[in-house]
Amino acid sequence: MRGALPEATPLTTTWPAWQLHGSYAGKSVMVGAGSNYGGAIYQLVWGYDQLINQDPANGGQMQTAYYLENVPPYGNALNPTEAGNTYDHTSPQGNPGGSTTQITGWFLNNVHLQTLCHPAYWGGSYNGSLVSPDVLGKTVTPNYGGMGNVIQLAYDLTFGGNHSHCALETCWYMPFNFTAYHDSQSGAYVYVPPAISRSASYPMICGTPDGTLACALYSKDPHSKVYGYGYDQQYPKINYYWPELGPVANGQKIAWQVFAVFGTLSEVQATLRTLQTAAVA
Repeated sequence: MRGALPEATPLTTTWPAWQLHGSYAGKSVMVGAGSNYGGAIYQLVWGYDQLINQDPANGGQMQTAYYLENVPPYGNALNPTEAGNTYDHTSPQGNPGGSTTQITGWFLNNVHLQTLCHPAYWGGSYNGSLVSPDVLGKTVTPNYGGMGNVIQLAYDLTFGGNHSHCALETCWYMPFNFTAYHDSQSGAYVYVPPAISRSASYPMICGTPDGTLACALYSKDPHSKVYGYGYDQQYPKINYYWPELGPVANGQKIAWQVFAVFGTLSEVQATLRTLQTAAVA
């Protein structure tokens, strides 16, 4: 049973079934996930600060989604989404109060959380099914390399069909007070108008205006990639985007990894420099 938290703590009423605990800069860290969001990480609490948007819609959180056949910006005809579909929590077409994504396996110890799932189609039923035949695997490792503010997200995806195109993203939706963006290389403040999304060839940092909370995504994967930042409609968001994988075949497997970094603005800047110069296990 968890201890009581102050009333002001911005947490959902649902406490994650799967939790990994640690500490950073003298504060506790809790990474939380559960089948109610298809295994997606829906809580990252540092001290008493929630670093993931708590809007109940499945499709935010810290998670992966991908696009088949019609690749953005041309449309999202096939959009398997780890956390669930657009109807979850809102309509009988999905799974109100939970996730349509099917968890097929999970493992949790003091170090890792591993999940396997068939992601839900974001738009609802496709070819008579609410879930994709693809298998998405994920291993979550906080305290990566002894860095308490780094979470390693290692993914693998096995396709259950043939598709002419594929693109994917691993995204992080932040609370609404994360409105300040900074260039991770120069440190310069970057203004992003509301409801606008932009992209860069290297990580951008999103945080609160006073710099006390910040976050970034980073990957060393060698393929062509883009770092998105700004807003998905009204929601602050950063993402790691693999824009074109080309055709994919039934049984084909791909893998990638992303590092989620949090802390103060200066701490995130310093940690990104460390990750960029360190070898990746």
